[in-house]
Amino acid sequence: MALAGSMLLLLTGCAVKRALSPGGIPSEVESVIGTVSDDIAQERYDKVYNEASELWKHDATQQQSAETLKTLHTKLGKVESRTVNSATEQQNSGGPLGAELLS
Repeated sequence: MALAGSMLLLLTGCAVKRALSPGGIPSEVESVIGTVSDDIAQERYDKVYNEASELWKHDATQQQSAETLKTLHTKLGKVESRTVNSATEQQNSGGPLGAELLS
């Protein structure tokens, strides 16, 4: 599942100072997200793997990657729309346990 987490980070956590699309995502990133989404929808899992970064390939074999992408596609279906979400991290030392909050 680390691969699925990596994919979600790729799709949601890119912070690049470039020309932004109306949604606030750099146009280059928006293009890659669209291509990967289309490839997954068309079940071109080997293509996604072959075009992935070496970091991705280091974490999963081609077969593991295909199985993970197939599971995501089966459970979530085709991407119909995307929205930009944000999160902030806060340190909370007010309680006896102390914790990090993600909101």
